[in-house]
Amino acid sequence: MRYEGSDGFFALLAVSGGSVSLDYVCRSEAYHKLRPYGTNPRIEYFSFRGVEACLIWPSDDQSTSEEGLSALVLPYPTPVRVHCNELAHFSYFTLYADKDHIQRLAETLTFVRPVPTPSDCPTGVPGMP
Repeated sequence: MRYEGSDGFFALLAVSGGSVSLDYVCRSEAYHKLRPYGTNPRIEYFSFRGVEACLIWPSDDQSTSEEGLSALVLPYPTPVRVHCNELAHFSYFTLYADKDHIQRLAETLTFVRPVPTPSDCPTGVPGMP
């Protein structure tokens, strides 16, 4: 999902199943082969409401087409399935936003509950045998 307005944008993504570390997820994001944060992004690790998180800041040579893309990566309280028809569970949440707004958006972030859990998903399709 991506939402944008005249002064910025944000997008949300669930990433990485399995037991990879936060450092691995942050470095994989920051140094992606397409270089969305430029050639020398800065990774800032910090405690976000009691859990370790990272902010990825773009370098000065970031492409203007990326519109100041920055990212906040943090673990979900418990791994989640984003859609009932997915078997994968995602361990990390990523908030993408322009560098001028990412910290203010992060301050508003709250996990209400992990959804959907297996008990939230129907076991069959109504009207189908």
